[in-house]
Amino acid sequence: MAQGIAGDGFEAGSKWIEAANLTPQEFTSIVSNLNYGLLNSKNGADTGRWIEWAAANLPAGESDKIIRNLVGSWTGHDFQAVGDWLNATPDSPTKTTSIGAYAEMLARSEPAAATQWAMTLPPGSERDAALKRIQESRPHGTPP
Repeated sequence: MAQGIAGDGFEAGSKWIEAANLTPQEFTSIVSNLNYGLLNSKNGADTGRWIEWAAANLPAGESDKIIRNLVGSWTGHDFQAVGDWLNATPDSPTKTTSIGAYAEMLARSEPAAATQWAMTLPPGSERDAALKRIQESRPHGTPP
């Protein structure tokens, strides 16, 4: 179902979800699976809009996990588009979560870029956690 919703584009898909009178579990399930639909759809460019929409429509604990999954999948598919979206996105908790997920995914192939992205996070526990995850994600033998 998520693939069809994503395939319809952000405008139509988000309106359908909002009008469908879904249970909280159904709603979370569909939004959780959007990454599969977005990656297989011609509307993958809508991913940033879906991330922002998920953050606005799900409880914080649930949205963080979904945001990380969406950013992770999107990064694996089109890391440049994610970076462009992050550069154009105003600072917010959603952007902070997204940067952490992006940096962690980049760490496997571009550890220096991942570290640069992590350093854009505000000083504190989120930045420290991102840098730790980057270090743990690096292939063995990769210099810090």
